[in-house]
Amino acid sequence: MLCREAYGANRKLVDEIGVKFSGTLLKHESDRPAPRSLSTINGSGSEIANKLLAKFAQAGVSPRRSGRR
Repeated sequence: MLCREAYGANRKLVDEIGVKFSGTLLKHESDRPAPRSLSTINGSGSEIANKLLAKFAQAGVSPRRSGRR
C-alpha cells in the first residue's frame, strides 16, 4: 500500500505544495539494503514542513503547534 501511494504523494508535494527535492534518484538511508528515500534541497524535513505552513497561511489556516495550548 505504501509503495503504491508513494509516487502520488511525492507528486502532490512537488506540484501542489512546492517542495523541492535534490535530484530524482532514491538514496540509501542508514544501513538499509536498498535505496528508498529522496532528500529535500536543504537535507531535512523542514523543507516539507515550511512549505506546508506557507500553504496553510495562504489558505488562512493557523495550525496548532505541538506543546502549545
